Amino acid sequence: MTTPKEIVEFAKQNDVEMVDLKFIDFLGTWQHFTVPVSELNEEMLDEGRMFDGSSIRCWQTIDNSDMKVVPDLDTVKMDPFYEVATMSIICDIKDPVTGEGYTRDPRSVTKKAENYLVSTGIGDTIFVGPEAEFFMFDDVRYAQGPEGGFYSIDSPECPWNTGVEEVGGNKAYKIGHKSGYFPAAPFDQDRDIRAEMVLAMQELGLTIEAQHHEVAPAQQESSIVGEQEQQTPAPTMSNEQAGPLSINSPVASVLATRNMLRSRKKELEKQTKKPRDAALRQPNKDESSDNSVNTTAESKVPVAESLVLAPEPKEAFHQDNIDPATITKANQVDKWAHMIDTMQLTARIRQLAIHATISEDSTDDNLILKLDKATRHLSTEIAHQQLQSSICEFLSRPITVTLDIVEETVADPYQIQGQINDKRLVYAKSLIKEDAVVIALQDTFQANLNEDSISPR
Repeated sequence: MTTPKEIVEFAKQNDVEMVDLKFIDFLGTWQHFTVPVSELNEEMLDEGRMFDGSSIRCWQTIDNSDMKVVPDLDTVKMDPFYEVATMSIICDIKDPVTGEGYTRDPRSVTKKAENYLVSTGIGDTIFVGPEAEFFMFDDVRYAQGPEGGFYSIDSPECPWNTGVEEVGGNKAYKIGHKSGYFPAAPFDQDRDIRAEMVLAMQELGLTIEAQHHEVAPAQQESSIVGEQEQQTPAPTMSNEQAGPLSINSPVASVLATRNMLRSRKKELEKQTKKPRDAALRQPNKDESSDNSVNTTAESKVPVAESLVLAPEPKEAFHQDNIDPATITKANQVDKWAHMIDTMQLTARIRQLAIHATISEDSTDDNLILKLDKATRHLSTEIAHQQLQSSICEFLSRPITVTLDIVEETVADPYQIQGQINDKRLVYAKSLIKEDAVVIALQDTFQANLNEDSISPR
């Protein structure tokens, strides 16, 4: 279903009586309200529906409570848990005046994070998926009053029930404290109901990786495979560049945008391949013309000073080299960052590369990369091999890549990009403060500029 017209037709075909509009509050709790199917029309699906947001936790005040809930047409499902035929739609929350995503809507926050990630060039995909860990109790009681207070929880598999008389006799298969991870039957007494949950979720289109008993007695888990967050192009890309995206699958637009970005990188690589290869192979004019010396120069290891790309940063990175008026990307001031952007790296391998710096101890045959211990989880054996393979392909020759875990790295591409972003924000604030129109507005309305309101999109 791709259009409001098709959603209305779907409701008719399934004899829908109620439409349940679901959204998520700032603290991550599901909220919903239900309207009769007579309220369902193309205008409502396209434009959304107004509601009072003042009673939703952490949202609007009573004097500014008008909010708009806008259905996400990709999420339409028949809800299997209502007695009457009910169609469920997950919604975005938007400002009714500007039409922009509400800043405290978790879905809006996630989309902004995705767009910002793309705009930095650090990555192009976010994988989002919940890990449903929960408890199933047969009895939960609690009270709090002037006379006293208590809480009580119970499940047949809890260890305090070893002495309880049970129908058919107590078989003593109880799970001890912190002993419930992956136990088999008969200890795992909730396996069947978890299986029913998985089947229900699969019918609704979710992909379940596994379900199992968790560490504590009565604790369960269902691992839902994360999908790529619905991605919109970075602000510099037009809709024509992004190309037509199918709404049938939330993943389709992400894949299309990612493929477009990689195609652009591939075109850049083709444009820079010949100059780069020539720079790597051309002997230095100051060196001897002896063939053996030239051969050594050709195969020199790409330490930080010899990673030659086109265009090449002219000098080693220093924070003072960042001109916020012209520098937007780390690859403009750092040779290793430029090499990373030129290579065809997957998002995961790119994360490993941008958190590493080239060691001065690198040799002709061994490129040593220093990795901060805080990001050492990125250095898996497979990631290491893939990064080494990409670097060998880039240099057109074999080379060993060694990853050293250090206490802290200095000026890796990720950190450099952060410094650039910080400087550009300061620069943007200074331009806005000095803008003649802004100054005139302040004078006219006797107002002050709130610099904290100026932030990256």
